[in-house]
Amino acid sequence: MAGKVIHFGWDDCYRVQVLRYLGYEVCESESLDELRRNLEGENAVDAVIISEGLPRIIYQASALLRSDPGLLSRNDPPVR
Repeated sequence: MAGKVIHFGWDDCYRVQVLRYLGYEVCESESLDELRRNLEGENAVDAVIISEGLPRIIYQASALLRSDPGLLSRNDPPVR
């Protein structure tokens, strides 16, 4: 496997299928609780992809990721 990726939000551009085709293990998270559970799993996560959607939900997901010292996000959405 190329790595483990969590995809959060609606997969409107078929990102999950493309990543799986390229050999990535992809966990899909449709809610903040599901994202939290996937992050707390035993396996390390190489990347988290947050799909565009409601700004409030994107901000909350980004805040959850920033609270995890093991993850680093380069493109956080602006705070509103």
